[in-house]
Amino acid sequence: YKTKSNGFALSVGKSFTEYISGSIRYGLDQSEINDITTSPTYILQKQFDWYGNAITTSSLTANLTRDSRDFYLDPKTGSRNTVFVQYAGGPLGGDPNFIKSVADSAWYFPLFWDTVFMTRGRVGFVGSLNELPIPTGERFFVGGAGSVRGYRYGTVGTIGPDGPIEVGPDGSLNRVGGNKELIFNFEFTFPIVPAARLKGLLFYDMGRAFNDYEPIRVTQLRHSFGWGFWWLSPMGPLRFEWGYIVNQKPTDQPSQFEFSIGAQF
Repeated sequence: YKTKSNGFALSVGKSFTEYISGSIRYGLDQSEINDITTSPTYILQKQFDWYGNAITTSSLTANLTRDSRDFYLDPKTGSRNTVFVQYAGGPLGGDPNFIKSVADSAWYFPLFWDTVFMTRGRVGFVGSLNELPIPTGERFFVGGAGSVRGYRYGTVGTIGPDGPIEVGPDGSLNRVGGNKELIFNFEFTFPIVPAARLKGLLFYDMGRAFNDYEPIRVTQLRHSFGWGFWWLSPMGPLRFEWGYIVNQKPTDQPSQFEFSIGAQF
């Protein structure tokens, strides 16, 4: 299926100390789902039954961040810890009524020969405050750049009642996400051409999205590892990464190449 969204957001923020800042954001958007090529999954069909193919979401988000990194584009020491809570519906209007919260923490440790070790954890939850389902666009999709590298986007987790993914007649995947997520990233970077700010990196990722009726279990996380290059170009940080899946399943591909622009964690 295809999703089209239109909307706007307004936010205001304040720095409380050198490292701590906060913000409040109001957002209003309308999402439409069209061009469905296979039978909808159970979760998607439930969404159609309640909302139709168009959903209007009105939400307020509060965010609190502590950022002590020495340089946000290429940190070598410090940490970034952030938590946000989003409330939608109720007195704000719109169709769904839910609460969503995510906590994210990344720490950087300088080692020998200008190398850096980074560790990061992320946990999230979204739950409905009435009998209506969570819109697909507000669920968690784990897999790909910024989460668990080596997997295709949104394929790490339970997608429907019949298994982790549903494969369409043309080989495409139905990805509907989960209402919980848990992700861990470990990354080691080392200089290749210091004058050009070109670095190499090695990583190990773990994570998964969990559906509405299963608890978060560390033992059920999917794993991947890989390598890549990082370049602080005039356009900003560029990342080229190759990820490989540990304990592949029949629906997994052997590896995945990722390209991204900007700081990833």
